[in-house]
Amino acid sequence: MPDGKYLVADSLLPFGAKPFQSYRETLQAEANGPSKGGASKAMEFVVFSDFECPHCKDAQPIVAKLLADYPSAHFVYQDFPLTHIHTEAFKASTHAYCVAKTGGNDAFFKFSDALFDAQAGLTPATSDQTLKDVEIKAGQDPAKIAACAATPAAKEAIDASVALGDKVGVNATPTIFVNGRGLPLVGIPYPMMQKIIEFQAQLDGVPLPPAPPAPAEKPAPSLR
Repeated sequence: MPDGKYLVADSLLPFGAKPFQSYRETLQAEANGPSKGGASKAMEFVVFSDFECPHCKDAQPIVAKLLADYPSAHFVYQDFPLTHIHTEAFKASTHAYCVAKTGGNDAFFKFSDALFDAQAGLTPATSDQTLKDVEIKAGQDPAKIAACAATPAAKEAIDASVALGDKVGVNATPTIFVNGRGLPLVGIPYPMMQKIIEFQAQLDGVPLPPAPPAPAEKPAPSLR
């Protein structure tokens, strides 16, 4: 395009020297979900996720490894329930929002870890009990969380998170944004993810300690 900011292929794509800068600025300003890691947003990971999504459950060890390898990065969780295929996802998100509102970030991440572990219980027949059990594990009062989740404020918060995801081009979960660069969180080999993170950090002038190298493969035993 004449402004040098976009490339037109079969869709409109970010382009230019820093093609993801506008998404980075949008997420720095508007991604206000539960967070952990470093306080600075100089290097920020924002994950859009759905509690009923199997790939989102599979992504949890990847998130844990990223946070261990890049402890200075600021990590934000944003709800993106895929309501057209997951009947209980929006309800789960409203409960998660209320856990964070009531118990803070630590309670939220205890809740989210436990809920992904109990994901099979997110069915129309069992989701209420599953959410109660997980809320107790997170040290919360299920009755208070359910009352909060039924309020317009809870629905509005999840709608706002989905709208933010739409604004930055989320079309599947889980999607991770590395300083505005959107990537599928499942399916990219971890060493490649490291290279992308470190390239983006260099592009943005963010000093990052190098991530620990992947464990070396053990040599095959010799045959005698």
